Amino acid sequence: MIVLIALLAARQEALPTASDVVSKMMAKYHEAKTIKGEATTTVVVGGQQLVIKSTIQLERPTKLYLRQDVLNQGMTFVVTSDGKEFSYQKPINTSSTDRNPKTRLIESVTAGLGLGDLYRAAGQSLAERSAVLDLLISDVRDLNMLRDQWVSLKLTGKEDLNGESVYRIVGKWRLNRASQTTANYGLFITPDGDLRKYVVDQLPGAVKLSKDDYDGPVSRTFVVNATVGADLEPSLFTVLK
Repeated sequence: MIVLIALLAARQEALPTASDVVSKMMAKYHEAKTIKGEATTTVVVGGQQLVIKSTIQLERPTKLYLRQDVLNQGMTFVVTSDGKEFSYQKPINTSSTDRNPKTRLIESVTAGLGLGDLYRAAGQSLAERSAVLDLLISDVRDLNMLRDQWVSLKLTGKEDLNGESVYRIVGKWRLNRASQTTANYGLFITPDGDLRKYVVDQLPGAVKLSKDDYDGPVSRTFVVNATVGADLEPSLFTVLK
């Protein structure tokens, strides 16, 4: 009987901690030389739905291709960098009389800049700056912000997600360190450290998830398919002018 119990116990997989899984994911993206893939954001507000598809390719330190398509609005936003120059559309908050969506701003990639700086400069020219893009680009400032948003971490076990085994981590979410908890979240991460899905659901009666949200309960679902070390398409880094 003792031998049988020992054998059964040995078959049970020892689960890592939630902190270990999240740290492995962050380290994998932060240390990656190249990343290529897609992330789809679905924002649901009541009966309304907004879908944004982000296609990204990056090569550190400063080559970037990021395209965002707002699928149900026919809008497209593109950021490109060849490591020497980068370009992006005029910011969304530019006055309507001065904003031609075909006009692109072109800047030099000066010494000391990283991908996070390019991403930050073009932030107002994108459909969204999402948590998934923050993770893939891995600017330390954005990673610290994400850690502040995840108030708690709990690994609930393993489950199947589209035929792939993933760890499910849940917790409470807040906009920043100074904010109250306003949502629940879930992270779905492979044992190898790849993020596959991220869900944020606003708590009933809570304040908005961000200053730009519509009135009413909001949920965001990010579905991710990004590969570290993937073969890249060099032509995508060509700076659009």
